[in-house]
Amino acid sequence: MVERSRSFKIPGAETTDLRIALYERKEVIERLQEELNAEREASATSASEALSMIIRLQGEKAELSMEAGQYKRMVEEQMSHAEMSFALLQDIIYQKELEITALEYQVEACKSQLLSLGYSDFTSLDLKLQENDDENDLPLCDRSQTPSPDLSVPEEKEVIEQSLESQKSSLDVYWEQIKKLDEQAMLYFWL
Repeated sequence: MVERSRSFKIPGAETTDLRIALYERKEVIERLQEELNAEREASATSASEALSMIIRLQGEKAELSMEAGQYKRMVEEQMSHAEMSFALLQDIIYQKELEITALEYQVEACKSQLLSLGYSDFTSLDLKLQENDDENDLPLCDRSQTPSPDLSVPEEKEVIEQSLESQKSSLDVYWEQIKKLDEQAMLYFWL
């Protein structure tokens, strides 16, 4: 503000000084009002930007939370499926081990029957069984190379044939069960 000297006593000068002072004050007030409005506008703009950023971040947080929940459910379902598959495969392996044990027992029973009939050369048969274990594609034994016992008595021949037929049918049943279990294992494995 401009200080005016009041030492002069001119009539009307006082009103002019007052008008000038009033005008200067109005200018200062208008300038302050403009600055205040600019500050309010800047403040409102920054508040609006902050609010929009908060809303955007909350939306992103909700989206990430939803994705994390979906991923968690998916992983839990996959783990549950893997656990069920593992348990099923363990059951299948256990059943196969039981069947293998039963088949081994039957092989031993056949060996003892062959021993009782007079066949004593099991080394070639054992070698064939070991080869079969090494290469699962080979048959257990080649029946054309296995010597058949001399069956001179017809009654013994019928008993042995019935025994062999029953063993063959039980082996066929086991073989069918093994095939079914293999198919089930493959189905569950590929699911």
